[in-house]
Amino acid sequence: MNSISLNETDRLVLVDEAKTLAKTIEQEKQNMLDCQLQREKLNFFWVVDKNSLEQKKSELRNKERLKEDRKERQDAELYALKDRIKQVLLEQNSDVVAKLANTTAELGFLHDEHQVFEDELQQDHRELCVYMKNVEHEHRALMLNMSFEHSRSIEAVRADFHRRTQEVGTIAVFFQSVKYR
Repeated sequence: MNSISLNETDRLVLVDEAKTLAKTIEQEKQNMLDCQLQREKLNFFWVVDKNSLEQKKSELRNKERLKEDRKERQDAELYALKDRIKQVLLEQNSDVVAKLANTTAELGFLHDEHQVFEDELQQDHRELCVYMKNVEHEHRALMLNMSFEHSRSIEAVRADFHRRTQEVGTIAVFFQSVKYR
């Protein structure tokens, strides 16, 4: 009769231990799901930042194309103006001084306008480069921070698991010593 109650006691201890281990397993599953959620968030932010960077690069390329197009148009306009000047000089020698002054004034205005536009484009380019560097630095900092937090949480889970394992081992040793007394 005594051995039956002892086996029943052992069975109850094992059932309690199994319940504790099942709770630990469920908690580990939840922690794994949390880690997967964090990873998915990181991937989402990475894609968003990457898309933003690509969009900014595309905007920069478009502005550079616009700059090139305007330069080509200006070059074409300059060529047309020079050609017109030659024709005017050949056809109207008497009016040479007046036409030359007008053309020079127009060229100066176009040059000034082009210079202002080029300065604005260079400033925009510098600002975009600074913005891209800032976004990259922020992204790196975010990644490092999240990695550090993730490592800390994993270490905490491991420490808790190790502590629980030692407690379970201590309880098992205690029950074994009680069983053999």
